[in-house]
Amino acid sequence: MANVINLPKVTNTWQEVDRTLYNQLPLYLNKRSVDYIKEYDIWGKLLDADPWVANVGITMRGVNKVPAPTIRGEFLPNPITQEPTRDVIEVRETREDVQLYRHNFESGIFTFLPSFQDFLTDHIDFHSEQIAEKIIVAKDLFYRTAIFHGSPFVWICSPTDGNLELRQVPYWGSPTISLAKTNAVLQSLIAVIGGTLDLRNIKKLGTVLYSDLRALPFTGKLLPDSTDGSGLKQKYCLVCSSEVWDGFTDDGPGSYLLENKALDLDIVTAGFQGSLFGRWTTKHECKEARITLDGRIVAPDTVEEGANAYDFGDTVPNPEWINAPIGIAFAVGSSTYKAKRVGPPPKYFADGMKGMTLNQFNGMDWSGKVHLTRNILVPRPGPTAGEVIYDTNKYGDRCQLIADAVMGIAPLRRRNIVPILYRRQRIATT
Repeated sequence: MANVINLPKVTNTWQEVDRTLYNQLPLYLNKRSVDYIKEYDIWGKLLDADPWVANVGITMRGVNKVPAPTIRGEFLPNPITQEPTRDVIEVRETREDVQLYRHNFESGIFTFLPSFQDFLTDHIDFHSEQIAEKIIVAKDLFYRTAIFHGSPFVWICSPTDGNLELRQVPYWGSPTISLAKTNAVLQSLIAVIGGTLDLRNIKKLGTVLYSDLRALPFTGKLLPDSTDGSGLKQKYCLVCSSEVWDGFTDDGPGSYLLENKALDLDIVTAGFQGSLFGRWTTKHECKEARITLDGRIVAPDTVEEGANAYDFGDTVPNPEWINAPIGIAFAVGSSTYKAKRVGPPPKYFADGMKGMTLNQFNGMDWSGKVHLTRNILVPRPGPTAGEVIYDTNKYGDRCQLIADAVMGIAPLRRRNIVPILYRRQRIATT
């Protein structure tokens, strides 16, 4: 069965892995290894996180105090010889609810036969690695989707309608996450995008984030892949494609980059690159969100299914994604959203599993762990022509990889992340 997504729970439940996809003996075969670009966690490193413990209900409410407003532009108290007037300060609260979301990941059903006839016998191991990786990718996409559709603002690069770059847009209300920015909404935004994401837009956006949205920059907080937080200290993070980064050196005569030589584009700190205006650093997504002209956010990959193609069966870039004219980047401040960690890693992980046997490790469960199960039904031919009878897997000659992932995300201060819509542009070669 080919890669498919969002299947109902009981669709193709007993579908066996297509044996013809894999090379079989007695041909003389030569094993080779090809490296592909790995996909890693991006958003999980930029968001705060806290655990969701058991037996507390299915909806969590986050409540936080907010500072009282400054509601005067000038101040002149009464002279000391008169009765003073007074201010009454009222502190308010904001709240956001969050619920959990759940998704299953599976392989097809494996039989014992490939272990005898196939040249490469690591199908199950490699499937297990790929399911684990795709769970990380799905979690990251879940965070990005929730943030994009939950944002009350977007930034339009070089708008053609004469209005400001920062626009108010539809967003979902907690606790139910929805695709609030519909195709029609995205089409209306695409129609007024006039330019690409360049240094001028980034510099102005930094001013708007700080002055108009009051978005807090990062303050040297520790992230899972940094040592001292210096890559983000007092900076906003621009999450963008390497295509955007490469374009910074290509803004034509009177280069803005050359005129602002304090930009440290060659600085790399724990996964964060560059220091832009002393206010920004960047983190790159290799498969950033892209939008077609009809307002669809398209998948980055597909599989070459042409039987006569030299790369039949290979994972290749989706042509729609390659040609999509609109890109999405994100301006990220601090205290934005909280990722809900369900089923935290076992305590044994803290000391590198010392003193822990493999059986003990396999006996533990957490969200997203890949299991191998033989608890499946097997379709067998019945006594009547065309009849199928489902039998138990009592001989244990079939198995399947399964994983159950639970995830959640709660807004803290939505305006501290702003999606950026821009027209994609490559470096000129002449």
